[in-house]
Amino acid sequence: MKPFKNILYVAEETVDQVSAVERSVSMAENNQAGLTVIDVIPPVVDAHLSDTVNHHKQKLASLIEPYCNRVKIQIDVLVGTILAGLASLYNRKRFISGKLPVHAATGVWERVPK
Repeated sequence: MKPFKNILYVAEETVDQVSAVERSVSMAENNQAGLTVIDVIPPVVDAHLSDTVNHHKQKLASLIEPYCNRVKIQIDVLVGTILAGLASLYNRKRFISGKLPVHAATGVWERVPK
């Protein structure tokens, strides 16, 4: 199996974030890959958008802080639905080329066989 170059972790408040991020960091280390951690938030009133995005970025920064010396990690906060956010990332080809990756509920992506 070809190693991953970029790994995407989608933050989800209903799962244990610490252990899920730890697994993603380990996967990035094992593949010598970059890791991007994102949060997708619903649209909010423009007057509060900047504050809301900053708040979520701070939460992500706190989540990844223990792992920053192990692997290069980028964070991003997207506004909209999870599917629209992932489609946007996929269309920019920042993560996986080829077929669209499977199921995002776990936060860890797998390659779809050709």
